[in-house]
Amino acid sequence: MKTTQQHITALHAFTAGLLLLATSHNAFAAGTASGIDITNQAIVAYEVNSVSQTPIDSNTTTFKVDAKVNLTVTPGTDVNVTPSSTANALKYTITNTGNETYDFNLAFAAGTEAFATTGLTIHIDDGDGLWNSANDLAGTALNNLIADASAVVWLVGDIPATATDNQTSTYHLMATALLEDGSAIPAQAADGVTTKQYVYADSDGPHADDNARDTKHSASLSFVVQSASLTITKSSAVIWDPINLGASPLHIPSAIIEYTITVVNGAGGETASAIVITDILDSNLTIPTDDARKYETGKSIKLTTPNLYGGAATNLTDASGDDEATVSGQTVTVTGIALSGGETATVNIRAEIK
Repeated sequence: MKTTQQHITALHAFTAGLLLLATSHNAFAAGTASGIDITNQAIVAYEVNSVSQTPIDSNTTTFKVDAKVNLTVTPGTDVNVTPSSTANALKYTITNTGNETYDFNLAFAAGTEAFATTGLTIHIDDGDGLWNSANDLAGTALNNLIADASAVVWLVGDIPATATDNQTSTYHLMATALLEDGSAIPAQAADGVTTKQYVYADSDGPHADDNARDTKHSASLSFVVQSASLTITKSSAVIWDPINLGASPLHIPSAIIEYTITVVNGAGGETASAIVITDILDSNLTIPTDDARKYETGKSIKLTTPNLYGGAATNLTDASGDDEATVSGQTVTVTGIALSGGETATVNIRAEIK
């Protein structure tokens, strides 16, 4: 015959097993689902004169599991962008860490901006976690996100042409929890044993409207400009005139002027490719008529750039289509230049005063 203690132990184990079976299918990482009724009853087993008596049941107690309102907005990584680029996307992940299904309203605000990103809109990911402008549609409502589930949203915008290398602009994305029908979360209230209350459990974030335990959460990401850092300077020198020749020449008619155009890509700048240098000569100037005044016969333009001719200074023709130089009327154009960060290109042009 079992002892009284053995009866009690067995009954406790049986009761605990029933409770586990009743609630395990409603358990999430955030805990038991809201609205579940948890019912329990105590049992007393005893003996009289070593004879087991009928166990006595206590009254049944019941309480309803309250709703934990919690969410996280997790930032991806900052995004490198270039000036004038469009549809750049910052990735945020919204996770429902509460214990029931919620809707979420999405909003954004600018943080510290070195430049103003234009056309900013929020897009809801189509489920693949990859930015695709055709499939990830604009919207600020994230509906019916079940407990423990996550969804990706994108903050998408265009970078102005005026943005410069290494500038950073930061944006806060905020999610606000709503009931599954889109209405506001009920206010927190004192415990009611048989009714469901709401407990706000979220932490604060960087958005100005986001505070701890307010049904909101936010996170920040930045667009970081990665661009070339080009500067261009131009100088001129008179190198010959028909009276003084090369000895202290002056700016008189038929004198030869040498222009020097220098393009520098600053240290750390991204590679600048397809650089085109255009110089429109004054109407009182012309390409030299005497080959002796040119760099060599038919060549009044000189190019020095790291990506062409092994970086050596190279004379280019005055004619169009022979090389990187083109002369059309008063316009001199040089193409084909590329500069990595820290590199320099130089174009020299000889012109004659009419």
